[in-house]
Amino acid sequence: MITTSTSAEEPEPKLERFQAEDISAVPFENLSFDIPSGMKVAFLPSIQSLNVYEVDGEGEPIERSQIFIRFFDASSFLTLRTVTIHQTEDLNIGTEDYVARRYDIEKKPGIANFPGQPTWRNERHIVTDTRKTSGVTRYYVIAKNPELDMDVYEEFLESLELK
Repeated sequence: MITTSTSAEEPEPKLERFQAEDISAVPFENLSFDIPSGMKVAFLPSIQSLNVYEVDGEGEPIERSQIFIRFFDASSFLTLRTVTIHQTEDLNIGTEDYVARRYDIEKKPGIANFPGQPTWRNERHIVTDTRKTSGVTRYYVIAKNPELDMDVYEEFLESLELK
């Protein structure tokens, strides 16, 4: 006997693996992560960033941005003087090979908008700095659109691989 479900359960969102090396973005060649279907990734060479955005919707991809990734090279976590930090939390992401620090930040009044970035980056939002622990000095700054579900963001971070 075959039975069918009549409940209105929503299917799990399908994840797609993104390999930064596939778009020849030199600074991101060792980065990969999962994104939900219905999202794409674009490299913004003018500011060396990756924009994870919803395919459907109004406006340019930068304004449909859900996750925005930049990088910097440093010997330790940095704090920008252009933002107010409301909260800081050290995290474990993926395996013990990674260290991360999450910030709840907001651009300070009177500071110019961040050029070439989504509008929401100029508002209060979550950002996570992460790096591999084995002597790597490249930090990836992963910003979350305030409207993106936190579970989606957490799943994204869990899938993150720095080779």
